[in-house]
Amino acid sequence: DAELKVTQQQGWANYAPFGLGPSVYTAGDALLKSRSIGVFGEISTEWLDGRLVPTVGVRYYNDKRNSDDLRDSVRTRAERSFSSINPRFNLAYKPAEGSLYYLNVAKGFRSGALQSSNAVAAATAAGLPASLIMPQDSLWSYEVGAKWNMDRRLAVEVAVYSIDWKDAQITNLLIGPNGVTTTIISGGNDVRGYGVDFGLTWATPIRGLTAQVAANRNNLEFKRVPAGTIARVDQQIPGSPKESATLALDFRRPLGALEFSTNMSFNYRGQQSEMTTGSASDSIRDWRLRLGVGGETWDFSVYGSNLSDQRGVNAVLSALVVNPIQPRKYGVDVTFRF
Repeated sequence: DAELKVTQQQGWANYAPFGLGPSVYTAGDALLKSRSIGVFGEISTEWLDGRLVPTVGVRYYNDKRNSDDLRDSVRTRAERSFSSINPRFNLAYKPAEGSLYYLNVAKGFRSGALQSSNAVAAATAAGLPASLIMPQDSLWSYEVGAKWNMDRRLAVEVAVYSIDWKDAQITNLLIGPNGVTTTIISGGNDVRGYGVDFGLTWATPIRGLTAQVAANRNNLEFKRVPAGTIARVDQQIPGSPKESATLALDFRRPLGALEFSTNMSFNYRGQQSEMTTGSASDSIRDWRLRLGVGGETWDFSVYGSNLSDQRGVNAVLSALVVNPIQPRKYGVDVTFRF
């Protein structure tokens, strides 16, 4: 049983690029309520002496939402109920200690989002479909994966997955030149896609040295978009890069009462698009290094990030605002424990 009170005062005159007007100033108050109930459970059993474990689960969810919104002395009320039955199936196979193979099929669900009339006005001006209470969305996911743990020194994980997302609720941020921001949720999108995840952790033969690798490659694309929006069918959804990867080396070695540590990492993130403009950020390539020494009650370290001093756009937030990639940075950390 949830209740959210929202008060917004915004100067739309500075939102001319979004076509907002004619009011120079707008004030709004909204009372958003949600009352929900969920019933869920699952059953599992063991076959082949515990090596094969099937699990079947289901969840029923019902949510009644209402909005009482006052904007520029105009009151608007809306009420809607949402419900969904969400099954889950999992099959886990453990042929030997340290190995696991699995299949997981599940349905996810979200109630329609509640938002104020100010947000609806901003979304409409930016060409995005929105209402006080958005339609619910649902997502089916299909995943096949494996995990291996070899002699407690090498752990490997790999998974292949696919999703089918109906009526996706996409969050967007509109920012005016005066810095006033409005978070809006737009709907009417269908998304389908697939991806591969990989992870590896290796305790190397060199005492104290651990290596980690994680990577993802995916195609999560719009298959339906509302008319009049900049987003297009077969375009990657905003905020989701097609590829990302991390490589990290961590070295720790005690020497008497002290412990010396070194951490080096390389982080890669592909381009991310923004829905209201169609613009995309740059790909990020961030080298980091940290050297430290510590005692029982203190730690001292020096660090650097973006060591290659890459320049460009980290994220596109709106038609007028982008976040730049932070320049090369050096610093010192000192910690005392009392």
